[in-house]
Amino acid sequence: MFKLSFIILISLLNICYGQSPHGNNFNISCENCHYTESWKIELQKIKFNHNETEFALTGQHSAVECKSCHINLVFDNTSNQCSDCHKDIHENTVGIDCARCHESSSWLVNKITEIHQMSRFPLLGSHLTADCNQCHISSSAVKFEPVGVECKFCHTNDYYFAKNPDHIAAGFSLECQDCHDINSIEWSMSDFAHNFFPLVDAHNIANCFQCHQQSNFSGLSQECLTCHQNDYNSAANPNHVELSFSSDCKQCHTLSLNWNPAEFLAHDNIYPLGGAHAQIKNDCNKCHANGYSNTPNQCIGCHQNDYNSTANPSHVTLNFSTDCETCHSLNSWKPATFDHDGQYFP
Repeated sequence: MFKLSFIILISLLNICYGQSPHGNNFNISCENCHYTESWKIELQKIKFNHNETEFALTGQHSAVECKSCHINLVFDNTSNQCSDCHKDIHENTVGIDCARCHESSSWLVNKITEIHQMSRFPLLGSHLTADCNQCHISSSAVKFEPVGVECKFCHTNDYYFAKNPDHIAAGFSLECQDCHDINSIEWSMSDFAHNFFPLVDAHNIANCFQCHQQSNFSGLSQECLTCHQNDYNSAANPNHVELSFSSDCKQCHTLSLNWNPAEFLAHDNIYPLGGAHAQIKNDCNKCHANGYSNTPNQCIGCHQNDYNSTANPSHVTLNFSTDCETCHSLNSWKPATFDHDGQYFP
């Protein structure tokens, strides 16, 4: 008798669950949502916790009626993809995952810049303040058609209408960042990235045409004489042409204005500036008071007055050698060594 009762109970349960309007895969007990008094559901009383499912009810989702998402009673047929419940007003131009930009609390997007930084075109400089529709031109303000990331896709008109300098005539690149700083907020010349030839110190000039005297800006040599041939030819103190100085300005000059200070590093190849001579290497007139040609390289050529005026001992009276290094070092007149044994009296 007990065995028969058990079989009947199992059969009734199978019939009950087989007739469930929620489908065969719904394994939640009826009492989690329903009460014995009625099948009617009171949301405030049900024990079922939707947050334990694969789709937690957060933000605006927690306030909508069940039927807004579950269009029939077979709940496991309901998709958890945004696009299955929400019309894609962007028309699939930004993907179907609403959560990439939106939060469940509101459709308003408060971090569009942060989101864009993770795209293939991070927003830098003036791009940060540009309106979306300046780049994403479409029939709808919320339809963001894909845009190429190369400059020309947005700035072709800027390129064609640029006249100072004329970009087309100059054969400039269509890649704006070759010359312009992407972090800048304007196209001004002051933001021109001249990194291939740094414009520093005396080269920091605002007028491009001081160097680029032709309309074509490409192909200008970076050799000094390209711009400074006249400076080289007219230099008289010293005369660069006569002395066959190098035409590579930076061998002697820095980038400071007015060519000063200058340092003739090749001087050691002609006459080494050691000892006390090194202290006057930047005061060329100390030795070259009468010009740079035919300057003597013998001691007496510069130190005749020192020799003649020395009284203790008198170099002239004692007929000392005019080769200063016989007694003196290059560092100073003192101390001096006099070879008394070899020259006079042992």
